[in-house]
Amino acid sequence: MSTVSRPTSSSDRPSPPLEHSSSSSSSSSNLKTEASVSKFLDKCPVLKAGGHSSFFSVLPCSSTESVYLGRSGIGPPFFYMYTSLFADLHVSLPFNRFTMGVLRALNVAPTQIHPNTWASIQAFRLLCDVLRLCPTPSSFLSYYTSHPAQPASWHSLIGRSGSVLFNSFAFSYKRFKERFVKVIVWPEATTYFFDEAVRSWFPVYWTGKPHDFKEWSRLVGNADEMEIL
Repeated sequence: MSTVSRPTSSSDRPSPPLEHSSSSSSSSSNLKTEASVSKFLDKCPVLKAGGHSSFFSVLPCSSTESVYLGRSGIGPPFFYMYTSLFADLHVSLPFNRFTMGVLRALNVAPTQIHPNTWASIQAFRLLCDVLRLCPTPSSFLSYYTSHPAQPASWHSLIGRSGSVLFNSFAFSYKRFKERFVKVIVWPEATTYFFDEAVRSWFPVYWTGKPHDFKEWSRLVGNADEMEIL
């Protein structure tokens, strides 16, 4: 997939939308050139099969960009993604409804949650696939608590006492913050990422108030959720 499939407006420059922890802005991306992003994409395809190449552009990030930045001016929406999510956890674009539902329920952007939490999301989705169950955000989140840091920083879910679903992902993610790319969302992807009112199915930019909860409601509305729980 090409790193640049369409031109972007110079007015579409990122700007900080919220108060953030100093640790969340300490790293710029090592992927600053089209060549470096192309090399990564050659080794790690990020698109699901099915002809989605016109939906997205995966771009390098300048030395002034950080993952907490949002859109300024006019232009297509975008979000940042850590390359480890593609390479190690096999996250792909476009996101499925379960993944977008979890992000929306937590009120966080894709880079706002720690890769270890992404690992749990992926593991839950795959477990449900194997069991031929339909994963839902509420069934997944019922196993966790959420205590976001303030000001905004990377967010991790915490397994509820007595109902730990997965062991912590053992892979070290100490340097994940140094490798991220910008994903531009073009109009062809509207039905995947936006509802009828053109509201995104999940926050594409960092938010100041991730959802804080001690216990997600275990009230369920269908047989799949009953069987998962």
